Amino acid sequence: MAKQKALYLTRKFNLKGVTFTSADTTTTKVLFTAGVDDSKITAIAITSTSNSDSDLLLYLNDGTVDYSFGHLDVTANAGFNGMVNQINGLNTTNLPS
Repeated sequence: MAKQKALYLTRKFNLKGVTFTSADTTTTKVLFTAGVDDSKITAIAITSTSNSDSDLLLYLNDGTVDYSFGHLDVTANAGFNGMVNQINGLNTTNLPS
């Protein structure tokens, strides 16, 4: 394999929040839109104020089609009440590939 001769660094940091409500049900929402010069997602932190467990499906959109690539079980009050940790949306248990 050829040795990498260039170092690629991210130009800026992007922190974005998205809120889901019980009315959203099966509606997809955009979590992140890649920049024209590429982007890298390093973390997806998921919290919940709901008193019941929820499911969250992650999709990748190529501009035309939504491809499902992850299923997350969100515990009730995750990262909210101090008793249940927030969910790491990129852990290998939920996204094995």
